[in-house]
Amino acid sequence: MKALSAAYCPFIHVAGDQLREGWLIPQRRLTHYLLVTSLAGAEEIVVDDVSYTVALGETYLIQPGSLADIGSRRGNRPMWLHFDVLYDEQRAQHPWVGPFHAELGERVRFLQPRANEVWGVDLPVKVPARLVPLFRSEVPKLVRAWQAGDARSIFRATSALGSLLALWVDSALHLSETAPRVSLDVRLERAERVAEQNLGTSFGLDEFAAAAGLSRSRFCAVYRQARGVPPASYLRRRRMDLALQLLELESLPVAKVGEMVGYRDLTVFGRVFRSFTGFSPSDFRRRHVANPVAVARLGQPR
Repeated sequence: MKALSAAYCPFIHVAGDQLREGWLIPQRRLTHYLLVTSLAGAEEIVVDDVSYTVALGETYLIQPGSLADIGSRRGNRPMWLHFDVLYDEQRAQHPWVGPFHAELGERVRFLQPRANEVWGVDLPVKVPARLVPLFRSEVPKLVRAWQAGDARSIFRATSALGSLLALWVDSALHLSETAPRVSLDVRLERAERVAEQNLGTSFGLDEFAAAAGLSRSRFCAVYRQARGVPPASYLRRRRMDLALQLLELESLPVAKVGEMVGYRDLTVFGRVFRSFTGFSPSDFRRRHVANPVAVARLGQPR
């Protein structure tokens, strides 16, 4: 646990609170953490190919190295901050990155460790429901304190961030310690049943692991060992299987099919569908209409 054995020291790079009309920052991979609370309006985000809706007042965390699309169709007011958790003497040399910076490249030397390495437990993308009111209250305060710019205010903001992270980590540790003691096979089967019932939602790895009563890192390891594939691959495959069936129903718009399998962003749905089938959703539908038997064979996920 690096929080106890390394130079643990939360550091805020930059923070902001601008009111934004409809906006999108796609395909960006950061080397540090991004914490966002939406004070006005909702956000639609995609983190490592899993879609989430962040409602008014909710908070989300994007960990270092994750590929993310973030934005809001109707606009919102995000209170956001980029931060490190370990001291890095090179941080002043870090380049600013924007949309479509999908590869770390030379930035890999600035990569901060992920939550499990730092605190010994995984953190989900969204702050758990019982902590939502606290983060909604405190994140704006620490952002404004940091914006004040004087040493005392910055110190106060950094201390507040450390306290919020500690509460979230403690909550996650408590959840992992109190998980029912049942066999791994039973846990995986239970989690798969929950997943099948939630393919049309933003159900992702965090929720998948929680359904099994395991931390994300532990769940990913045991699932792959037991099933032979990563759990993220299982979720994508099941969503694509369902998408193939729904696309055969010509009355359903392609965008609606994407929503029904958990992808509210049509671009992301198209990208994932093509990677599995070799077709765009629209191409698959056209080919199915022309030759349903042939496409039933060709359109299976690869």
